[in-house]
Amino acid sequence: MLCEFIAAERERCVLATKYSLHIRRGDVNANGNHRKNIVQALEASLKRLNVDYIDLYWLYA
Repeated sequence: MLCEFIAAERERCVLATKYSLHIRRGDVNANGNHRKNIVQALEASLKRLNVDYIDLYWLYA
């Protein structure tokens, strides 16, 4: 996993990921760039990447 690869040098790395406007297609409550969706997507990214924080978070439209 990514965190294992960068673990020794995490403070020297810049970790970036993107946020998409559609978390779950077909669910009208899971679309848009409001706070709830951004936070849910960020938490999912942290879990998927197995890291504690992300340095740069891009909006992917």
